[in-house]
Amino acid sequence: MPKQPKISAAQFQATSSNEHLEQKRLFHYIYLMLHTYPHWESIYAIPNAGKRSYGALQYYLDEGMKPGMIDWCAPFARGPFHSLYVEMKWGKKTHKANQPRENQVYRIELLRSLGNKVEVCWGFEEAKVVLLEYEKL
Repeated sequence: MPKQPKISAAQFQATSSNEHLEQKRLFHYIYLMLHTYPHWESIYAIPNAGKRSYGALQYYLDEGMKPGMIDWCAPFARGPFHSLYVEMKWGKKTHKANQPRENQVYRIELLRSLGNKVEVCWGFEEAKVVLLEYEKL
């Protein structure tokens, strides 16, 4: 079994957060649910351009990192879908800054056209529901 991600009880119960902490909470939940869904071990985060120095950014781009790539993937088929991809967001859904960027919209449309389920989730709770609903397909 994999090593449990480090997350404090206060972080897990946080009422104020950010995108990083929400995704961290999700992966902690995934770890806790491995006894019920052992195949969730295959779920992984996808590094993206984020806030990096130009040198580091170029290094990862040279290795194939794609700007706008979705945040995480559950690489197992359910229902008519090949995989589940989720883009994590934080804050008010209606705020323009919290909407998927143009390059993310492109990736979402591309991945959907290839037979994947792709969702945008605002926080841990939404992402958890999406993952559990995908599991039931």
